[in-house]
Amino acid sequence: MANYKDYYQTLGVAKDASKEDIRRAFRKLAAKHHPDRNPDDSSAEERFKEINEAYTVLSDPEKRRRYDMYGENGASTNGAPVDVFDLFSQVFGGMGGPFGGFATGPERGSDLHYEISIDLKGVLEGVEAEVEVARQTECEVCGGTGAAAGSAPTTCPRACVSRPRGSWAPT
Repeated sequence: MANYKDYYQTLGVAKDASKEDIRRAFRKLAAKHHPDRNPDDSSAEERFKEINEAYTVLSDPEKRRRYDMYGENGASTNGAPVDVFDLFSQVFGGMGGPFGGFATGPERGSDLHYEISIDLKGVLEGVEAEVEVARQTECEVCGGTGAAAGSAPTTCPRACVSRPRGSWAPT
């Protein structure tokens, strides 16, 4: 891999370094290579940017995990943090919202998450998978109150507090 950036080497820490070790190494190197401290050194600013990029990735647990798994392309490119999963969403998903615009609120079903395994060939070919979604619906007889048809909902005489709509109490 040409021009591979080893963030651990950049900060001078081991791969199993603690968050505190990473912070200390960053502070020491940032102070040493800060452009304000090295006004006559044109490479100081570039080195400072590399140190900052390494710290940005290694100090964030999620970015560090992705960097450890996928290398620098999993965590950042050209100093700008990149989320690989956001890239997949942009390529295979939409632009947000039902009509390609930006949604103004939560999109319906955005709280549903399912795991599905698709091999790389399927990803490249754009395989489609059908997912069955179980959901709760309001009862047509009682409307979610738990009361029999034609009667009004009441508080359970065995409970000290009233129950939320659609809840039940053990007998």
